[in-house]
Amino acid sequence: MQNMEPSTAREAVPAGGPGKLAILIGTALLAGFGIWFLVTQVSLGSDSPLALGEWVKGRALIVRVQKINSVEEVRYLGLDGNHYLVAPTNPDNLFWVLQLSVHNAEANRVILTMDEGAAQLRGTISGERFDLLDITPANETNVSIVPNAHSAEDRYSPFITSEIALDQGFQITGWLAFEVPRTTKIKEMRWGAGDIIFLK
Repeated sequence: MQNMEPSTAREAVPAGGPGKLAILIGTALLAGFGIWFLVTQVSLGSDSPLALGEWVKGRALIVRVQKINSVEEVRYLGLDGNHYLVAPTNPDNLFWVLQLSVHNAEANRVILTMDEGAAQLRGTISGERFDLLDITPANETNVSIVPNAHSAEDRYSPFITSEIALDQGFQITGWLAFEVPRTTKIKEMRWGAGDIIFLK
């Protein structure tokens, strides 16, 4: 996928149902950055902590997890030409990266605000909750500029970010990231942008 100019959005096309794919990127990619994943991944296959490919319905939206990987770090190329590294705040942590599809089945329009409350992973131990990670340069705790390109910078795209207006019959597909302790066992994901849906 080619980098987009900061003021340009990719317009979704009618999905007609969850089986058809439409990709929508918010009109304001935060700070004008396109996001691409990733560095080191572990393919989980049948060991995935969440069911893959199953649509789960809320009041208006239908969501499914298509892929999930465990990664040591995230890298992406910004539209400013800089190479960005996203690293855990603690060496005992890693990232879970999930590819999701979100389909608006019922409402005329749903606004998806992709802040830290938009999605949350929950562990098997009571109280284990991990909010959506901001991987843009605004997150100075996790994100830094590195001097060189990396071969995996554009392996995954797009990243779901910013604020997205999702009309009825349309859907988006993209990636989310969460920082989680290595020993944590994931029980479920709570989707909270425009609807409340639990995926297990």
